[in-house]
Order: sequence, then structure tokens, then C-alpha cells
Amino acid sequence: MGGPACDARTLGRAGNGISIDGPEGARLPGITVNALAVGGDIPLDHEATVDRLSLWFAAHVLQGPGAFEMTADGYEDFARAMQRTLLRELSPPLLGALR
Repeated sequence: MGGPACDARTLGRAGNGISIDGPEGARLPGITVNALAVGGDIPLDHEATVDRLSLWFAAHVLQGPGAFEMTADGYEDFARAMQRTLLRELSPPLLGALR
């Protein structure tokens, strides 16, 4: 299993709902998990138990230093949001990550 060393271990998750694979709260030591919420600012249910997908992703998916959530306003906005996500993940940080 050779291959080049990587300075950062990052996993990106994208989705349009709170039902994602894996147990809620699963921790991946040493890996930063970022999220892309498709339709992230629309209410998720009529009872308002989950306000916005972007907030749910921020609370339940993000982990690791510098983890972030991006929002695509819908599927027509996905390409733009994915490009911004990849640019942010691949750009070197300007300041050190805070814990």
C-alpha cells in the first residue's frame, strides 16, 4: 500500500438530508470531516425539529481542526458549492488552526 504521503487527511460529505451512512457521532481520529449541505438553509420538516440541514451538519458531521460546512442552495448550485469546498480544502491555511 505505497503511495505519496499526504499532509492532511480530509473526508468530504455531501447530502440533502440528515439520514447519512454511519452511526451518528462516529469519530474518525486524525481525519477532518467537512460537509456540503444541498438545500442547506431550507427547513427539514414541518414540525421544525430540525431547523436547517446546514446547522444539523455543523452539529453532527463536522470534526477535526478547521472543519467547515458549505451550503448549496439546491442541485443547480451544487457545482459552484463543490468548487468552493475543494478550493478551501486544498488551499493552505493563512493562520494556524484553533482548537
